[in-house]
Amino acid sequence: MGLIISTELKKAGDYFVAEATTVKGANVIAVVKRGEEEFVYFEEGGAKAPYKSKDIKITRIDNKFSLILDKPDRVEFLAEYKGKKESKVIDLEDRQTIEEVLDVMENVKNVFLMFNSNIDAIKHVGGLRCSKYEDRLPKKLENEKDLFAGLMYSMKRGEPLELAMNEKMEAWLMKNIKPDKMRMGGQAGIMSNFLSSLGVRSNVYTPLLSKEQCSMFKEGIFLLTKSGFKPASKAARKDPKKINWIFEYNKGDKLAGIEAIENNRFIAASRPEKFRLEEFIIDEIPDLAGKMDCFIVSGFQGIKEKYNDGVTRKKQFAIAQKILEKIWKCDEPMHLELTSIKDESLRALVLGLGKYMDSIGLDEAELADALESFGEKKLAKDLRKNYDVIKLYEGTKRLLKKTKAKKIHLHNEGCFIAVCHKDYHVTPKEIKKSMVFATVTAAAAAMDEVYSKNDIWRGLTVEKTETGIEKEKVLKKYLKCKGIEMEDGIAVCGDETVVFVPNRIAHRVRDVVGLGDVISSSIFVAENGYRIGDR
Repeated sequence: MGLIISTELKKAGDYFVAEATTVKGANVIAVVKRGEEEFVYFEEGGAKAPYKSKDIKITRIDNKFSLILDKPDRVEFLAEYKGKKESKVIDLEDRQTIEEVLDVMENVKNVFLMFNSNIDAIKHVGGLRCSKYEDRLPKKLENEKDLFAGLMYSMKRGEPLELAMNEKMEAWLMKNIKPDKMRMGGQAGIMSNFLSSLGVRSNVYTPLLSKEQCSMFKEGIFLLTKSGFKPASKAARKDPKKINWIFEYNKGDKLAGIEAIENNRFIAASRPEKFRLEEFIIDEIPDLAGKMDCFIVSGFQGIKEKYNDGVTRKKQFAIAQKILEKIWKCDEPMHLELTSIKDESLRALVLGLGKYMDSIGLDEAELADALESFGEKKLAKDLRKNYDVIKLYEGTKRLLKKTKAKKIHLHNEGCFIAVCHKDYHVTPKEIKKSMVFATVTAAAAAMDEVYSKNDIWRGLTVEKTETGIEKEKVLKKYLKCKGIEMEDGIAVCGDETVVFVPNRIAHRVRDVVGLGDVISSSIFVAENGYRIGDR
């Protein structure tokens, strides 16, 4: 542990509060840059400032140092203790972008999300013990051997995975493993709670409304039922619970001799009989389209091949197509969030929905799977060997053509890449600002729960990754060899535009699951804030 344990950034009215927590006994000064000016703030009786100091002093409570600032561009805390020195920078270069995006998001009055919410039982691998099992990729989880085989397969490759489990496996988990916590899960559930925290009214359709599930939606969220919209607190029914088990692991975690190479997660997903699309939604769309500013859809991976009453996956996807086609005909912006789908026939059906989409969001592993579904087996194989930026860009570009969507945005540990058609509903600069915003919201969510807009500012305490900065240089050079100039992360390539931003990776990750949902919902809703504001 260093001298500076952590840093924090908050907003108080028009001012920012920068904080540093240090080891006990350390002296601290803060060098603050604002425009071309540089000032030093110091604790009375503390270290002497090397520059002209301001009259305002650092406030100290125990070993936490706080400083109230007006529109800073950069804050550097310098700690000294027993001859040792350490510094930590909070770079506020993106402060104005975040303020701008938060303002334009107020243009979005209503978002509709469907259709997967569930209860996540979170278990961190650091607290697990098991016998040694062969690391392999089972098709589904039927027993504990399949469970640990799939988990170790995921850890060994650092690859996010989601596999369906049967009822016997669910019962074994409930009896033998105690979750660290239970929280809202499912893409629609996670995204609606996050957007609600930012002040965006979220409206959700999800088929299972147990009392426990409804209690996990934040106040102010409305759920669509056959009798109309109801506040989540009043929408509960005697429905079964859908519980997914999320096994989180950090780089270096070990299980039965297998060591995780990246931070990621493995999901054992339940498939209840009643988790299915209901046909009444089809008739609701024309009315919804007139009230909602944009639509976010997800969860199709939860559709079973066949239900006990004879309903088939084919019939469920026919309902999905009717719903999405109606939204598409109403000319309402729509985003599809993908997830890990190892069932090839199911993945093909989900990707077939891309033609209705303005936007699709996915990570690098999901990109490789999607490309494989479209016959791009060599590129998919090469990607899995090494997720280098050129392959990520080429893969994203090819997927845009294959799906016929208007934009694909990829969230990778080092960077975000978007490739879109020139007729996408916002400008490349607005896409970039939305992506920069998402790097900050995701970093903030990785560190702790986001309860309000004020909580996202802590994301700026996380530095942009050197990996991402280097990847931008590599991509810029690659494009230049093709006669395409990239300026400030944006390049126009004929009818397509590519946008690149380096990511921010928090060192202390609360939970990995759901971060992709935070990223994609941040980007898409921010873009729609710009779209509405530009009318």
